[in-house]
Amino acid sequence: MELRFDMDNVDNDYLVFGIDEKFLRNNGDLINMNLKSFSKLAHENGLIIFQAHPFRVNMRISDPKYLDGIEVYNACVRHNSNNDIAEAWADKYGLLKSSGSDYHRPEDVGKGGIITETPITDNTELIKTLLSSEYSLIKE
Repeated sequence: MELRFDMDNVDNDYLVFGIDEKFLRNNGDLINMNLKSFSKLAHENGLIIFQAHPFRVNMRISDPKYLDGIEVYNACVRHNSNNDIAEAWADKYGLLKSSGSDYHRPEDVGKGGIITETPITDNTELIKTLLSSEYSLIKE
């Protein structure tokens, strides 16, 4: 899930992995939280949080203590995501890394993502894979 908090007064987007319908139904209006409070809730429920395209114009880098990772490669050609800075930031703070296509138009498909040795068929396997860093990033 991609999530933006109204209470933070910034245009930051967060990728939440491991989320399911039950979590959404049991936790109300998530957009009225902030990253700090959501991070606590997410981690109590086994979810992980990556900041999406944190070095894009109009974004602000979030405190790494509330994140599990950041998107170090965003393939959207309509924005400068400063992917090189994001990768350096992830390295500096020991954050997990992700890659995304930011798929909003047909020409965006398949330009970002991850490649794994084993198939991911559910949220448990997704979380395990992301936490292990046993994947390679697609950076086309």
